[in-house]
Amino acid sequence: MAKGTAATPIYSKGDLIAQLVDVRDQKRELQKQVDDLSEKQRNLESQIIEDLKSDDLTQSSTSAGTVTLSSQQVPSVQDWDKFNAFVKRNNAFYLYQRRVNSAPYRELLAERKGRAIPGVETVTVEKLNLRKKS
Repeated sequence: MAKGTAATPIYSKGDLIAQLVDVRDQKRELQKQVDDLSEKQRNLESQIIEDLKSDDLTQSSTSAGTVTLSSQQVPSVQDWDKFNAFVKRNNAFYLYQRRVNSAPYRELLAERKGRAIPGVETVTVEKLNLRKKS
């Protein structure tokens, strides 16, 4: 073990890896609980929406709380060629989200033999992968 100060102890790589495995396992268990609760929440919300609609209501209150049903329009592209043509013709590029898909970007860079794509900078993000030993 390397030396550290009383305020900041330094752990060996083995200790740190063991702690990382433990923290990751705890996160996975908590995420499973979150996922289960999210599904239960979606089911309850669906039931309440059905009940509100069948009673022709948009709001309902009890001593536990109040629910309000609202709706909003969201896009669902059915024909990307037509949509892209519309965006270009009307200069409506604001309809797109500003994000580049990483996997196709890397493939395109490989095809271009590393030549940069105009307006895009490649940034290296380091990530630590972890596998638990059985």
